Amino acid sequence: MADAAIDLCPACGYREADTEEGFCTTCSGRRQLALYEAKDRQDAEKRNERWREWSSSPEAMVARQRRSRLLRQTKPEQRAAPDTDPLEIGKEVLDKLHRVRQALGANVAGRAYLEEATELVKQLAWGPPEEDRPSVPEPAFDTSTPSGRGRLGQHRRWHASGKRPCTCRPGP
Repeated sequence: MADAAIDLCPACGYREADTEEGFCTTCSGRRQLALYEAKDRQDAEKRNERWREWSSSPEAMVARQRRSRLLRQTKPEQRAAPDTDPLEIGKEVLDKLHRVRQALGANVAGRAYLEEATELVKQLAWGPPEEDRPSVPEPAFDTSTPSGRGRLGQHRRWHASGKRPCTCRPGP
């Protein structure tokens, strides 16, 4: 018989326990993986529970349904070309509404709705007021020197003429 007692791994029972935790290397790795998966599973269950609570709240359901309805009602049959000007689309709609106004004749209630629709189309075509719109950042030029002021002036002329490509604004 051997004088020294060999510590066996309590998990597998046949390999020598050689880690600080008292397990063999193989079982120690498996144990760490199982602990990690258990912790990860608990975290996932907590996230899922919070999601279920949020998604079952009446406010969230109303918000999702409202957003879904808006998307369905405003989705066009055919999307406009990427380089289409919203003002051009607005003008086209206003022309069509003018034809509807002529067809309505003296129908006062119909004309009132038509005027409201006309105003909404104008608002849609123009977008939010200038102060609410995100501004296009002006390129950083050192305007304290004559050459910097010259580059800024040239940059503005390029925008006005449209002859030179510029990277400060996305192109069509």
